[in-house]
Amino acid sequence: MKKIYLLLAVILFLTVKSDAQSWVTVGPGTALGNASNGVRAIAVSPYDGSIYAGGTFTGASVSYLAKYNPTTDSWQQVGTGISGPVYALKFFKGKLYIGGLFANAGGVAVNNIASVTSAGSYSSVGVGLNDQVNCLYAPSDSAYLYAAGRFNADFSNTTSLLHIAKFDLTSWSAVGNGVTAVVNCMTQYNSKFYTGTENSASPVYELNGSTWSSVSGISGGKVYAIANYGGFLYAGGDFTSPTQAASKYNGTSWATIITTLAFGTTIRSLETFGPYLFIGGTFTNVGIGGAYYIGRIDSPSIPMKAVITSNNPGSAPYAIANKDGYIYLGGNFSASGYNVIKSSITIGIDEVNDLIESSTFYPNPMTTTGTLNVKLKKHASVAHLSIIDAQGKVVVENEITEMNNNEINFTVNRNDMAAGMYYYRLDVDGNAVSSHPFVIE
Repeated sequence: MKKIYLLLAVILFLTVKSDAQSWVTVGPGTALGNASNGVRAIAVSPYDGSIYAGGTFTGASVSYLAKYNPTTDSWQQVGTGISGPVYALKFFKGKLYIGGLFANAGGVAVNNIASVTSAGSYSSVGVGLNDQVNCLYAPSDSAYLYAAGRFNADFSNTTSLLHIAKFDLTSWSAVGNGVTAVVNCMTQYNSKFYTGTENSASPVYELNGSTWSSVSGISGGKVYAIANYGGFLYAGGDFTSPTQAASKYNGTSWATIITTLAFGTTIRSLETFGPYLFIGGTFTNVGIGGAYYIGRIDSPSIPMKAVITSNNPGSAPYAIANKDGYIYLGGNFSASGYNVIKSSITIGIDEVNDLIESSTFYPNPMTTTGTLNVKLKKHASVAHLSIIDAQGKVVVENEITEMNNNEINFTVNRNDMAAGMYYYRLDVDGNAVSSHPFVIE
């Protein structure tokens, strides 16, 4: 009986939509699976802001890949659909790339990886790959899309691609000599590639020149998520050493993330947005404020803190995304299919509603210059603009004192900034009023 009450409580929590500080549902129930088959990846388009969710979910209207329609608060099929589970989503060169375990997308033979346009038109990605894709990655200045997973060759078995490969918009090629273990995730840190794998004896690998080798000092389980944040490489999984489930690496040795996680904890997701690192896992009541399943790190020297305390997702998120400061989570949150939720407020940015009237950045994407336009509701003395890269590093800072008719116009010059996603943060008279992403092509 207690289990039934608990299930009902979770369902009731996830079906409530509120303007209070809380996690709220995105779209209707039953749309994105159940408590067993849910969402594994979320991607927000840097071009038009559209939200996509991929996973193991199946249903009457959508299966495996869905696009959110905010006008009708509903999830819709993308084109004519995809034939199997989706585990990775990544925008690259104007298209959404999809990785997973499927043979067909929109009527096209695609072999575990595909691309789709905003209009829902699918294409194959080279000849495809011969097994499951777990991860898609593209550094900010990269000419290549990287894929990693269970595969060991392209689909035609003509090119050896041991668990990792790169695509140049025409064909697949190897990344060094390959990784000997199944790869779950990857990133760049200190100008090197790192992967998180299923090799429990030594789950993190680094690429030195053309050779992949394991990184010593971490063991006892798998790595499911990896991130470059605050001068450290963060790894999350179910490993037990040097610390349970989460550790940070400085290029030489591993250390605690300061927050202690209980034995048996698993970290499923790590994502950096602006100056913050978000952590999703099976933990409960940890860190500052008592974080349940999702937490935030504001600095490598500060313990994890709760994101929202009025309610919680109910289980570990597999996917974390950001749209205009709102945090979206994907996972197996509910038997009723409410498997994408979002924060009802912007996280880390206190929107000063009595100060700002509008904030726009154009063109987005930009190539050489972009313009930030902010209209204020009342006079302000000084504004401070920061531009932050995808790893949380501040790359541009400017103080703005000229405001004509309570309006700020600031030109952002590309200069030495590489192609990729950035965030601008605007503080007016000491208040953080706006933080939004933009893309440099």
